[in-house]
Amino acid sequence: MNQSTLYKSWRTSETVRFGTIWDNHTISQTWHVERVDGNALKPNDISEILFETGSGAPVIPGIDDAYYFPTGGAGTSWMESALVRSVTFRGMEGKGLGVQVEYGTRYFEANAAKGMASSVEDFASATTLAKGLFLPCQVLPIFTSRSMQRYRDNPGMTSPSASLEVSSGDIGGALKEINEDVRQVGLKLRFINDANSLSMLGTPSVDGLVDVAEACIGYKNRAEFLGRPVGALYCSGATVNHLEAEFHEFVLEFLFDQYFHHSQTVKKASDGRPQMNGDNYAEVKWARTARGSIDFNDIWPSGDLGKSLKYQAFAGRWY
Repeated sequence: MNQSTLYKSWRTSETVRFGTIWDNHTISQTWHVERVDGNALKPNDISEILFETGSGAPVIPGIDDAYYFPTGGAGTSWMESALVRSVTFRGMEGKGLGVQVEYGTRYFEANAAKGMASSVEDFASATTLAKGLFLPCQVLPIFTSRSMQRYRDNPGMTSPSASLEVSSGDIGGALKEINEDVRQVGLKLRFINDANSLSMLGTPSVDGLVDVAEACIGYKNRAEFLGRPVGALYCSGATVNHLEAEFHEFVLEFLFDQYFHHSQTVKKASDGRPQMNGDNYAEVKWARTARGSIDFNDIWPSGDLGKSLKYQAFAGRWY
């Protein structure tokens, strides 16, 4: 039982729901509150109960209080990560009052989740993590293509370079004037962020969610990322959606291109038409938009949480 100067309370029931890693896990408590002096509760007591100060007050959990009220736990279970989301007062019960307290959290507790270090791209190298709290992550692929004018083809043609923006010389190959569908794969990297760990807007010394997205958009991958080689991906966009309370859905969109985002270009004559050497083009090169590069693996949080998020992106599961 909890008791303050004015009120006393006790829990009469509790319902706990723990689901999959993508669920919002909930705890529902029912409390009974009475006045210490034995008088009947008045309507304005509802405000007094929530905002009473002093020894033992308040006698019921308030919004954003952690579970295990009023004494804290060890911080190792998903239930302790749950915060109060709503407080509902029910009709008077004799001289008392019924109160429904709802807790919620997005953290998932696992005894043996799998993880991959930020620099590891070998799916077979995943390791088993210690018991802990994790958040969900997934990759949603979108298969598409783009049209490219092909001027030259094998035999003898130089392939596009992952590191050069423009070929150093003519790419060779046989004359071929066709439109080609170039294979592309959009990769939507989606994970849940806790604003207590990564805020929406950062400080001069610490990045926030907006800063992370801004640092990625328009850049290509400096290191292998999501199983794709250096230079084959660039970040095309980002989205942040609010879920509830401190939890947000963060989506980064990447685009893979089989030609490292290159297209074939021809050397132009002074009149703007392709320069010819007999019945062949005088010069054909691979060329792409010049983009800066960053290591996208820096987005993974430190510790086991980041390892779990990366593993989930590869495996489509947490175990």
